[in-house]
Amino acid sequence: MGELQRYVDQSRRDGSLLGIMLIHFEIAVTAEGVESQLILEQLAELGCDRAQGFHFARPMPAADLVKWLRESPWALRTCPRAAAG
Repeated sequence: MGELQRYVDQSRRDGSLLGIMLIHFEIAVTAEGVESQLILEQLAELGCDRAQGFHFARPMPAADLVKWLRESPWALRTCPRAAAG
């Protein structure tokens, strides 16, 4: 189990303290190290609205980025201008 998954699980057991803090203070948080859909969904339940990690894409050469932005469903959701390009 990864460190992020342990943190998410602990936050859920603690009554979603993270979610309460995010909503109360209107803090935009980007979760780093998201490796699965399950973790992404759990983070969303806690109020996290941004994420990055291997679940979305592995590191790639810059030349491959343009293709990824045009073809990836994640890029279409997060960067509509790039997909139109």
